[in-house]
Amino acid sequence: MGESTTKFMRNARRVSGVPPELLGVDPMEDDPTARAVQQHQADALSAALWCASAYVMDGLFEDLLGRSADESKAAMTADGTILPFLPRRFARKYDFQFVQKLIVAGADLFARLTREWSPPDCVAQELLVRVLFDHVQFYKDTYGLDLAEDWRSTLARELLVGPGNGHSFGSDESDADLGRCNMTSVEFENWFEPFDGRRLPPYVESLESRGRP
Repeated sequence: MGESTTKFMRNARRVSGVPPELLGVDPMEDDPTARAVQQHQADALSAALWCASAYVMDGLFEDLLGRSADESKAAMTADGTILPFLPRRFARKYDFQFVQKLIVAGADLFARLTREWSPPDCVAQELLVRVLFDHVQFYKDTYGLDLAEDWRSTLARELLVGPGNGHSFGSDESDADLGRCNMTSVEFENWFEPFDGRRLPPYVESLESRGRP
């Protein structure tokens, strides 16, 4: 393992909100060798999650700088660092305020990597988790990380779906489908509406949602 990869792997310890069992470590595995492999893969996945989440947030700030508060929606495009990973059919709606709300939603979501993880609370956060997975793949390729073959479906099952979750995709999708679910079937206007029984940071929820008792 090269020096750069060793330094990268140190980031694994930062992800304290996601236990190894959610990253592919089988607590019932009795074979020490197999258990060691699972733990190493989980550590690599943790490091990639940490670095990918930081990159996504940084990219959202870059995308915000590329927007103007008075820019016409007709001039909007999906160009940028993170916006191209969102459904392109809604590109004209990705205005200054949208990116601001996405930043707050992302900060709320990714903070769970260091706390107790809970699934996304709205469609926008589900989309951000999908974007996160895409960037985990980037770090896997860059550092030649030894991840389990089903790492993406494992993350989708444990981090994205969760018990009783999965509002914008089916929980019975194949590994391949989990990587390219049809998020565009969800109305754009509802992306920042909290799922039933959930709450979002004050800035993210709509005025109507904020007024609910």
